[in-house]
Amino acid sequence: GLCNLRDQWNALFTKKRVDGQQVYAIFSQWTNLIYKYTEYIGNKYGLIPSSFKIGSKAMKCLGSCSGSSIKFNRRLIKDCGHAMTTAIHELCHIRHFDHSTRFWQLYEDICFNEGILLERVQDALMVLRKKPNDGEILYRLIYDAFLDPVERNAQELMDRAQLAPRTYYRMRADAIAIMSIRLW
Repeated sequence: GLCNLRDQWNALFTKKRVDGQQVYAIFSQWTNLIYKYTEYIGNKYGLIPSSFKIGSKAMKCLGSCSGSSIKFNRRLIKDCGHAMTTAIHELCHIRHFDHSTRFWQLYEDICFNEGILLERVQDALMVLRKKPNDGEILYRLIYDAFLDPVERNAQELMDRAQLAPRTYYRMRADAIAIMSIRLW
């Protein structure tokens, strides 16, 4: 899928010499998949775009919707999660042209139904866990505070992490900041 192509794309640019045909082939596959994904989601939720195209990297935003015409920034090839959420975002503009409460409710409903947000949270957790030096500790702080089914108060969380209160709150704030950046 999209993530596999992203990995191929990134691997391609770690080489000293880049093969133009490989670049074109991967980009064409990615374009085709994002078209199919947008069409699938659009049909499923009655949000049918009149046209669809890939814009330049110079676009200031990741996507745009004008009327029912959708355009995506080609930089989205670097992040399959953003490509999917951007597709959903732009499709929602077909029904709601603004960023009203109704727009965000539709967006959240589609993301929830499609399991997109859960995938993004899992991806962000893995990025957090792989952070050099304290990644595993930051991961445990988030997991224990927000994901573990066992509810614990702040003191229990600090004891479990074997951290002083000041260190615990600083590291927890760092972990939340990393998760936030990765998610949005």
